[in-house]
Amino acid sequence: MKAQLRPEAMTLALSLALSAPSLSAANPSQATAESLAPVHIGIELIKHLPTTSVMVDGVHHHLFLDLAGAAALALTPEELSNTPVDFLHQVKEVRNAMNEASESRRFTAKSVRLGDSEVGPLIGDEWNIGNYGPPDRNGYLGMGFFAQHLVVLDYGSSKVSLYPGGDLSRLASECPNSRQFDVKLENGIAVSKITTDIGVLRVLWDTGSTDNVVRARLLEDNGRRGVPSDDGPPTFSFKRFVGLSERSAEPNFRVIAFRAPEVDLVLGTPYFAANKVCLDLAAGRGAVAPYKP
Repeated sequence: MKAQLRPEAMTLALSLALSAPSLSAANPSQATAESLAPVHIGIELIKHLPTTSVMVDGVHHHLFLDLAGAAALALTPEELSNTPVDFLHQVKEVRNAMNEASESRRFTAKSVRLGDSEVGPLIGDEWNIGNYGPPDRNGYLGMGFFAQHLVVLDYGSSKVSLYPGGDLSRLASECPNSRQFDVKLENGIAVSKITTDIGVLRVLWDTGSTDNVVRARLLEDNGRRGVPSDDGPPTFSFKRFVGLSERSAEPNFRVIAFRAPEVDLVLGTPYFAANKVCLDLAAGRGAVAPYKP
């Protein structure tokens, strides 16, 4: 389900996935009762990222969904230039995966619509992408928006659904016949633990990652190395990968030297394309239902 990228493009695409928003604490989304009602978001995988149409203060934007993005809503300077948001008298510093810092203006979007659902107002951040950013150089909806919800990532049906968080019966019905595991929100990112043949590792759930990623230093420290690849960075597969699903195939990872966040692995688009993933970010529980047992 994944188009091939040129080696140089693959490296850039994977670097973007761990970019500026991943290090900031999640911003409150100013969630109203309406935003906690079920919301169904139609998505399209564009350049390996789940992308949807979002109306922000009357202006259409194509934004990607980024569970590792701290802001509820992030727009680039170009997107903000034609969107009538209200800027706040606040500027904050954000850092990307290579620990590069930039300043970001904050704003209020009075109206944010996903199809027929009004999910605003939202507090948003300007996103100065720099050298690390999504292939389409566009903004995102991030953890500040998703944090109060049960998030059902159903790429096989081209949709992402949001339900009020804390309903474990809904979690079980959306991802049936699946073991459940812990999901912790740490500094604005969703993290779980899995057991591998090189120990217990920390996994980041990242819909903003174009690929599954393993930290290069982790393999070096354990005397392992990836297999060279013609279409990008080396690949690696664990002999043991336990803790998320007993029925899913073990994922392949790209070996990338990233500095932040402090996780060992990143599960990105290839994992979500192969599995329906349910993450109750309010209850701190998750489940995975493979599309093909």
